[in-house]
Amino acid sequence: SAARMNANDLHSKEQELCQGSTTFKNKIMLAPMVRAGRLPLRQTCLQFGADYAFTEELIAKKVVQCARERFEDHKMTYLLKRSEGVLQVKDDQRDKTILQLGISQAVDGVRAAEVTQDLVAGIDVNFGCPKPFSVKNGMGVVLMDKMEVAEDIVKSLRRNSNVHISCKTRVGDTDAISVERVRRLQACGAQAITIHCRQRDDRPIVPANPERIRPIIDCAEVPIVINGDVKDRNHALQLMSDTGAHGAMIGRGALVNPGCFSSSPVLAEDAHREWARNVVLTQDNFTPYKYVMIKYVLENEQVQFIKRANIGLDWWNWKYSHNFGDIGLERQMPLPAAVQAVIDNKLKRDKCIKRSLANEPKHGQPAGELQGDIAQSAEKQERRGDQEQQVAVVASQMSETLLQKSCRGSPKFSYRSAGS
Repeated sequence: SAARMNANDLHSKEQELCQGSTTFKNKIMLAPMVRAGRLPLRQTCLQFGADYAFTEELIAKKVVQCARERFEDHKMTYLLKRSEGVLQVKDDQRDKTILQLGISQAVDGVRAAEVTQDLVAGIDVNFGCPKPFSVKNGMGVVLMDKMEVAEDIVKSLRRNSNVHISCKTRVGDTDAISVERVRRLQACGAQAITIHCRQRDDRPIVPANPERIRPIIDCAEVPIVINGDVKDRNHALQLMSDTGAHGAMIGRGALVNPGCFSSSPVLAEDAHREWARNVVLTQDNFTPYKYVMIKYVLENEQVQFIKRANIGLDWWNWKYSHNFGDIGLERQMPLPAAVQAVIDNKLKRDKCIKRSLANEPKHGQPAGELQGDIAQSAEKQERRGDQEQQVAVVASQMSETLLQKSCRGSPKFSYRSAGS
């Protein structure tokens, strides 16, 4: 039959893959996470023992529009859209990097794979994101209600790419629904499936239920990876043993402590310091790291200070160039102009005076009021100068203490550091 021939074709293609090809069996991986899953975190987690590191979800249509820039001296490739750095991959991490794509139709996925498949070890399709942006644009978990489209995406990627193809989804409303989805996904060519042990409408505050994965594993013919509230390597191994899952994926646990992949205890403080060091070394955007620091690491008074002062990249660069004297700013690798432009824009503080002093009155303003506006603007600039001096003083005082605090987790995700 046609179905049997199609299955045979997929089996033959899998046999053609070289030995040592990507597999998620017995692997512990960094989960795809928006904002966080950029090169610095991926590099840090790989250093501490992650078997694979997923990128943050990238929209396939956006990836297709990217231009590629190669930096041979640094053994690194950028995908850029206008002045935005979309993806950054180092040569020595290609066989450990999995690109997650948000795809609404097969043709977009195939085109994105053509652009990226030589940069990564595999491509993962996001069938689990419940966020409004994904759902409204026909991506993520909504495709589990359109299985024909999901199947077409997976089949097309298998036929038209030469890398490992996997997908990530959530448990269904019932075990029967979950099992049926997995059967259809593996039948159309998915080489591994990650199951987030929450349902579509569950948010992180709702505990994941690993027991929901057991019926799926019983019917699976491909590796099944467990995800959802996995804290560290030991916890991952325990869940794999308890449920029969073939692999595990760590998300927020890696934000709390990127050293969670290590087989030996790593203090969250030390792991975050290495993450910060990698941010400096790669000169990536500091905003994702700052977001994680605010949400998971810093004490409340430090968070409030950073938000009030609107600390920019200049201060963060200053701090880390002092903390990591072995990688002084003069020895950091140069950036392409397009990427540097993005970073430079981040230096502009939201509350800066955006309007320069005009030489003419504004429309409808009497000329006599212009001098008053100039005087007020000059006064504001003077006050701002005083404020910036105060910020610099407090920042220097904080420089020795900012990362010295142990991880305290978030109210929604309690987690003990590896040293506790």
